Amino acid sequence: MDSFVFTRHSSDCKFKRDRFCNRCNCPKWVEGRFNHERFRKSASTRVWGEAEQFREKLEEALSRGLPLDGLHADSITAPAAPPSPLRASAAQPQSTATASVPISPGPAAAHLR
Repeated sequence: MDSFVFTRHSSDCKFKRDRFCNRCNCPKWVEGRFNHERFRKSASTRVWGEAEQFREKLEEALSRGLPLDGLHADSITAPAAPPSPLRASAAQPQSTATASVPISPGPAAAHLR
């Protein structure tokens, strides 16, 4: 599948003649063909890099067989990454406490003398 990101410029954008310009703050879209059908989907962003990530996720979703209609930027999410061991250990502080030792000898400590 071939798809690409393009910009839908506002009427007053100084780059409005170049739909592949990534220097402006106009909305970014994805266009392509899938199963001999042309499509255009809003990337719901004004940042070119985020639109490229959406394009990759869109291609992946279409290759998995998801229907083209109903797909939008909010419905395509990347699979959740497993938690990093470093993050897991930071989230659970390790205890530095030692085993509790009775301060005064009680009945349990009397047989140790």
